[in-house]
Amino acid sequence: MTNIIQSLSVQPKFNGKVNRLYKKHVEELLIRRALNPDWVKANCRSVNIAEATEVLRHLIFYFVD
Repeated sequence: MTNIIQSLSVQPKFNGKVNRLYKKHVEELLIRRALNPDWVKANCRSVNIAEATEVLRHLIFYFVD
């Protein structure tokens, strides 16, 4: 399991950015939630507060308008 967690810390590029997962997020997704590692690698990434704020701001304006 440790090798899988380490290999998911750097994911393939999407839209020119490397998608990364923080170790604690990988552990949550793989161990606690028992999700498929291939699915996690293809569909998940960790974001910092600034990125999350930007995404949420766009969603709010999308649904309000």
